[in-house]
Amino acid sequence: MKALSVLSHLFSGFKKSGLILTFLVFSLSTPIKAAPLVFLADHFPPYEFANPMGKALGFDVEVIDKIFKDINLDAQFKFVPWNRVINTVKKGEAAGYFSCAYKPEREAYSYYSDVLSTATQGIIVKRGFDVSGIRYVSDLKRLKIGSVEGYAANQYLKDAGIAFEKIGHISNAFPMLSRERFDALFLSLEAGMFLASEAGLSDKLAYIPMQDIPVRKYYLCFSNQLENHKEIAEKFNKKLAEFREDGTYEMIHDRYR
Repeated sequence: MKALSVLSHLFSGFKKSGLILTFLVFSLSTPIKAAPLVFLADHFPPYEFANPMGKALGFDVEVIDKIFKDINLDAQFKFVPWNRVINTVKKGEAAGYFSCAYKPEREAYSYYSDVLSTATQGIIVKRGFDVSGIRYVSDLKRLKIGSVEGYAANQYLKDAGIAFEKIGHISNAFPMLSRERFDALFLSLEAGMFLASEAGLSDKLAYIPMQDIPVRKYYLCFSNQLENHKEIAEKFNKKLAEFREDGTYEMIHDRYR
């Protein structure tokens, strides 16, 4: 009986060891899915915006999403006010942010991708408003200007000594223009045309590019605190170049024109 007890104990030990070994082998053979990389942005159609169901859309969103799928990384998008975008990335609480313009001071917490998209800066006015002689930023001094608070392009107005009404969020821009809170909205014309089309205002507005402002370049800005951010950025840039070459980039942008 004692011998049987010893054999039973040994067998039980082998069973437990076998279960542990099976668990270890399964664990090692099953890849652990990495946490998604969360990228922040503000509502900025047609570059990025959320539909009524909360789904992230826009040509920058689609390009970024497809690139990350192709390089086997999971990207997620979250929309918050622009000032919170910057503060969150500074704290290292997001993988990065996108459709960001270059500012030297942002290099302290950002690592820029290659150019993701571009924008033409200008003003938007009600059709029929007198814009004769308006071609350069300095010409805006005789107008009452509105611009979205926190946007990098506001520096052009500041450098020219032009005061402007601060718009808390881009969604308030056209209602404020309609109520004549200002004469002209200082904004990317690509964004303005898309928003006007969505609101059924295209035939009621006029768009005037600023001839002394170069086409603005936007980037995907990785957080400097993101592990392996330079390696990820290199893979991103390579795939972005491929998309421009094979027509994928243009195909995505065409959906928002």
